[in-house]
Amino acid sequence: MFEDLNFSEAYANYKEAEKLQFQQAAQRLLAVTYLNKNTGDLTRWDEDYLFIQKRQKDFTEFFSYLGMELTIHDSLQVISVESKFPAAKKKIDKGTTLYCLALRLVFDEKIKEFSGSDQVMIRNADFIGKLSEYGITERKISLQEYARIMRSLVKIGILQKSKGPWDDLDTSFLIFPAITLLLPENKMKDFVKSLKTIEGEAVYD
Repeated sequence: MFEDLNFSEAYANYKEAEKLQFQQAAQRLLAVTYLNKNTGDLTRWDEDYLFIQKRQKDFTEFFSYLGMELTIHDSLQVISVESKFPAAKKKIDKGTTLYCLALRLVFDEKIKEFSGSDQVMIRNADFIGKLSEYGITERKISLQEYARIMRSLVKIGILQKSKGPWDDLDTSFLIFPAITLLLPENKMKDFVKSLKTIEGEAVYD
């Protein structure tokens, strides 16, 4: 309907409810970085994702005004937004980055194990075991620090926790395909090559 209009013209023709939905979806995408179509509930898709997908041209133009690039990764069912200016990009600390490496390795393992599925669920206890197996950490993990890191990854759209607290070893969480965008395979290989274990703590050079 608005294909031939620029963003300001198209937005002016939105109904009030659509303007509110646009504002909500744009703010949410800015907050999370990665917006997943999957809600964790197999009976419904994320409404903001569907709205952005429907109004892709308008959202793309809107974010371009902010110096940001919006991409809809159809094969992954993920929408991402990235600033063109390095100084504006979100920073991830070393510990969180190492957890992201482990999450990416777990995701790849599970996808190969259950061919054709992009649903990767894992228990805290099993993931903590993987952290040790991969050499990410050899020390006893602080569940408080573990919870901090995992919550930060929920906020950017990488994980979704099921019912239960993060410090409960039986709590499960979903790893979204967005992990492959946060840590692409080419960067992951370089990361693994640079991974060393010093005094029981994995570090990245």
